[in-house]
Amino acid sequence: MSKEIIAVVNADQATQKFLESCNFNGLSLQFFANGLDLSNAWLGKDLDILAIISQSEIMGANGISLLEALRNKQYSSVPFFLLTS
Repeated sequence: MSKEIIAVVNADQATQKFLESCNFNGLSLQFFANGLDLSNAWLGKDLDILAIISQSEIMGANGISLLEALRNKQYSSVPFFLLTS
C-alpha cells in the first residue's frame, strides 16, 4: 500500500514553506509543478492522495479547470483546496 499524501500543485516557494510548517497529522506533502504532472504521477505511481491543494488564479489552468478535470476522471471524492492571491 502506498503512503498517504497531500498533493500540492503549482505552489510558489513561500506557499511551499508555509505548508511545510503546518501540522498535517503525519501526512506527507508531495509537490507537483502543474496538474499534468499530478495526473501522470497519480496514474503511473498509484498514489494514495487524501487531498489536493492547488495555488492558482480561479480561472487558471491549475484552478477550476484542474478541479473539473479531476472530477471527470473519477477523483470526485478527493477534497480540493484552491489557494488564490
